[in-house]
Amino acid sequence: MKKNLIKSLTALMIATVALSTAVILPKRDVEAATKTDLINRVCTIAKNEKGYIGYANSGNRYGKWINDNYPELYWGSKEHVAWCDVFVDWCLIQALDYDKFCQLTNQGKGTNGKSNNKGGAKTYYKDQPSNQECSEGYYKKIGRLFTPGGKTPIERGDQVFFTYEHTGLVVDIKGSTYYVAEGNVTNSNGKKCVDIRTYNISKFRSFGKPDYASIATTTPKTITSPEEELVYRLYDVCFDRNPDQSGFNYWVGKLKAKTPAATVVWEFFNSAEFKGKKYDRNATVKRLYRGILNREFDYDGYMYWEGKYYSTSFIDMVRGFVNSSEFANYCKNRNLVAGKL
Repeated sequence: MKKNLIKSLTALMIATVALSTAVILPKRDVEAATKTDLINRVCTIAKNEKGYIGYANSGNRYGKWINDNYPELYWGSKEHVAWCDVFVDWCLIQALDYDKFCQLTNQGKGTNGKSNNKGGAKTYYKDQPSNQECSEGYYKKIGRLFTPGGKTPIERGDQVFFTYEHTGLVVDIKGSTYYVAEGNVTNSNGKKCVDIRTYNISKFRSFGKPDYASIATTTPKTITSPEEELVYRLYDVCFDRNPDQSGFNYWVGKLKAKTPAATVVWEFFNSAEFKGKKYDRNATVKRLYRGILNREFDYDGYMYWEGKYYSTSFIDMVRGFVNSSEFANYCKNRNLVAGKL
């Protein structure tokens, strides 16, 4: 029975991830990431949602997820509303975690961690109190709302507000063309979906600029080998800290001596220090993706493992990741011994 469970978990893991063979340096976690790392994380998550189609009566999984996990964020349910802003909020929460999202957008707990700024779902059309309690208004209150064409440029990771009531997240810029990830747009079949569309600056009335630098560090470690890459990332993702030199040298040495990477991964995720962090379900699943597969989650895989969190042993969850073909390819491309757990 246990063997079949492991086999089915591994098979589903393979089915829900895209193989990646590029050598990627460690993705730093929220408390220890450069500004560029954070922006890349936000944009990657938004891009990965392209093609999602909502369901009946303006239903969408982003509003439902926020309702289930952070119901205090909005004035009432946002599962069945025009969900362009809800989509942006979801991407930022996934990339930054909820407290950091509140700090950077001035929503929810706000910049002081104590406010009750109910967010989202409309834009700041009139300078009236009833129209200030929304995403555009909250950026304005902390001096992070700007006008296109001014001294402050639009950058990747910024939230743009259109000249009509709509919003999206800038995920790429090429010359004067802005690539915007948007929720609640209509596809060729008349369905509401997530898409990435291109615009020039004249289509935007304003843009909110999350202060990613305020939660970033600027001194990432130089990585010189695949073994260092994996160990450094495991310290970062599992423990939220830089490695101590003796521990770093020990684990790098084990990998260079051909200890299976799966064994090293489990030592970190099964350690007293990791358990002592008491990460919640959402944070744990995201750390499995970042720590083991060196990438952001895909939505379907994330929802699967989040659902399995309470019904599956933690070692079987880790097995699903380290026994996958994606992890095997990751190790093969770096001349590491993958092994099995």
